[in-house]
Amino acid sequence: MILPNKYIKNGESLMGVSSLLLHLIKGEASVDKLWLEYRTYCTNEKIQYKVSFDNFLLAIDLLFIIGAITEVRKGIIGREIN
Repeated sequence: MILPNKYIKNGESLMGVSSLLLHLIKGEASVDKLWLEYRTYCTNEKIQYKVSFDNFLLAIDLLFIIGAITEVRKGIIGREIN
């Protein structure tokens, strides 16, 4: 579930979801807006990944634990862009 393997696609693993979320977060974003952007990106006719809110939240937690997301306050996720 964390890493992709022959049963779990890259976009459905936590590392894949986390990397996509890191790409979608530019500065600050609300959780709702980020969820809509993620869901729209994943239901693109070229990609077609399974969209799970649970994996979305676990990926946000993973990004916070490793320090990629610097702040989470009142539904707003912040990231410093270098």
